[in-house]
Amino acid sequence: MTQGELKFGLQVEMILNRIPQPEYRQLMVEAMMVLILVMKHDLGCTHWEQVFDVDQLVHLANEIFIHEQVRLDGDVTLCCGMPDQARMLPLKCGGSVGICQNFYDMAPSGRYGTMSYLCKSVAQLLELPKASDGSLDCQIQ
Repeated sequence: MTQGELKFGLQVEMILNRIPQPEYRQLMVEAMMVLILVMKHDLGCTHWEQVFDVDQLVHLANEIFIHEQVRLDGDVTLCCGMPDQARMLPLKCGGSVGICQNFYDMAPSGRYGTMSYLCKSVAQLLELPKASDGSLDCQIQ
């Protein structure tokens, strides 16, 4: 299918409608938007032959968020960032599908927005080159 085909859009919509949690569905849409941006700008990736698990991208973004919040001593240290909370369901913060509620509550854009963490997870999975200091600054404004 091509991107302009109506059937393609309907297929994507049908799959997204199977996700009962609206906040998780929104993260899935944001992850697909990041993948589309990377593909449009063709950052020299040779991984477009592989299948991407969007669910895995979202969970990786959540993990990156939690690790960064723990490093910054953020609010996540009271729930998902606690050592005994790792991988326990239901989450202490009330988040669904294994995603921290604090991640759901963030705006999509900005330095600490969900799309910035989704960019970092895509870059990690695609093994994109990092800065000389080993950092990867992914900001969506």
